[in-house]
Amino acid sequence: SALLNTQRKELSVLGDAPSGDADDLRKMLISLITQYVDSFCTTIDGGRALTSFSELRGGARISHTFNELYPQRLASIQATETLRPADIHTTIRNTKGARTALYGSVPQDAFEMLVKKLIRHLREPAAWCVDTVFDELRLISEQCEPPELQRFEMLRGKFREVVSELLARCYKDAKKMMDS
Repeated sequence: SALLNTQRKELSVLGDAPSGDADDLRKMLISLITQYVDSFCTTIDGGRALTSFSELRGGARISHTFNELYPQRLASIQATETLRPADIHTTIRNTKGARTALYGSVPQDAFEMLVKKLIRHLREPAAWCVDTVFDELRLISEQCEPPELQRFEMLRGKFREVVSELLARCYKDAKKMMDS
């Protein structure tokens, strides 16, 4: 009897079987997509109960990554270790060549070279941030599937494929922006 009750509860979660009518199937598909999107947005906004009580998840983890962890990683970069005053002086002298600088200004080429050297050190924390946020978005995408989707294995697979491709494209774009 307990097994039967469990099965009945599972069936009630899955809902009624589709009639096969094209309009009903379209409505069901739109409903599944809407449920997924609502669940995803709610998880990002912090309105959905998540399974973990011991660690941050969803939008809270993404916010913590951007607002606390990423700045800590940036603050740990020691610019004076990577760009010593002697390096700055040598770079300026090399870009001036035999010319003398007017009014003691730093030549544009030297400035750009020095800034590029410093920016290279920002890539590792930025890459870590992108990877962390991507991983969390991927976890959220898996947790937000409507229970009714379990009945339709092919649709579920396609759903996951489309979401994975979208996240991968955004991940690739973020990495590309980081490298430019």
